[in-house]
Amino acid sequence: MGRVGGRELAAHREGGRGKPSARRFLPDRRPHCLPGPQAAQGADRLGRLVKAGLTGRRYDGCVPPNEGESLGTRIRRLRRERGVSLAKIGGGDFTRAFLSQVELGRAQPSLRVLRVIADRLGTHVDFLLEGRSREVDRELALERARVLLLRGEPKRALISLRGLDEAAWPIGTDARLTEAEALAQLGRHERARKVLDAERMVISKHRDNPRMDRWRALSQGKRLSYGDGDAKAAAENHLQIAERATRAGRPKDALEHYRSARTLLEA
Repeated sequence: MGRVGGRELAAHREGGRGKPSARRFLPDRRPHCLPGPQAAQGADRLGRLVKAGLTGRRYDGCVPPNEGESLGTRIRRLRRERGVSLAKIGGGDFTRAFLSQVELGRAQPSLRVLRVIADRLGTHVDFLLEGRSREVDRELALERARVLLLRGEPKRALISLRGLDEAAWPIGTDARLTEAEALAQLGRHERARKVLDAERMVISKHRDNPRMDRWRALSQGKRLSYGDGDAKAAAENHLQIAERATRAGRPKDALEHYRSARTLLEA
């Protein structure tokens, strides 16, 4: 039985005459997903980009989650999109029968099991539970706060940062450094110093030189500048940092600096 445009081409015999007839189903024209083989090629290409660290996010499939989609349905959809078997997801942690029951909505996995499933599907627990990743929301809030600071709006920047102080590395550290900068702009230097002092050990532990450079600048009451007003020099510095981050296996940092370099070069 063949497939046309991702839909089955059903062949059957009519009236006992032995002549095959076929009904062709039109391919799915939804804008969010390519039909048939193109979908597989697109998903495979995006998967390779994610593995190479070139997208700045983890692959959550070409089809966005439907509203009201259950946990089990979402897990099954992602698993099928990736072409992964029940047994491979379960590994030695749980049985394929249990995962099948989860997908059918007849069993509820623990948080530990959800972490295993999310990791093997290349996504986040947040995405499995809610259909979206909180990490993206956190990154958006952080970038908005940074832009507000550059516009001279530290109060609004602090509002945008609410809830990010508990975020994991590196978003949490970036949020706290941004918070310290906003506090300093508001003249709340003692509070800014406490935030910076608490963050120094975290940055040292991860041996992150670019963030330590930013920490030093903020500790001296300055804002880290990559080019001293020279856009081309700043872009070159961002490119160098991006290349070092790539070699060090930090694709998100690399992506951030590549984007900064592109923005400066386009200006």
